[in-house]
Amino acid sequence: IVVRERRYKVLPFGLAGFVAFIGYALVAATNVSEIGMILFNIYLFALGVACLVAGVRNAELTTLNGGLVTLTALIAARFFDSNIPFTPRAIAFILIGAGFVASNLIVKRKGAIQ
Repeated sequence: IVVRERRYKVLPFGLAGFVAFIGYALVAATNVSEIGMILFNIYLFALGVACLVAGVRNAELTTLNGGLVTLTALIAARFFDSNIPFTPRAIAFILIGAGFVASNLIVKRKGAIQ
């Protein structure tokens, strides 16, 4: 239905189940559990970057912030399952917050606030 109605913006979000199925199938076929995790991380990263770029290009704050939240959640998940010291984590989150502010200011100056 999405393809017939030419609503291609929502298509990447609908691929989550397909990506999860492919990851599950690869894990079942190879017995390497990291394959599914890596595949879904790549999908989430690509989705976040695509939303970020689309938000800046179309001056849409909701799309921009959705991409930023997706990327931030992915980074936060990586921080919790790794042994990174506190100081680099704090610096990374400060930089992420600065990125939120800077990108929102850029889009706001571009003219369209939603």
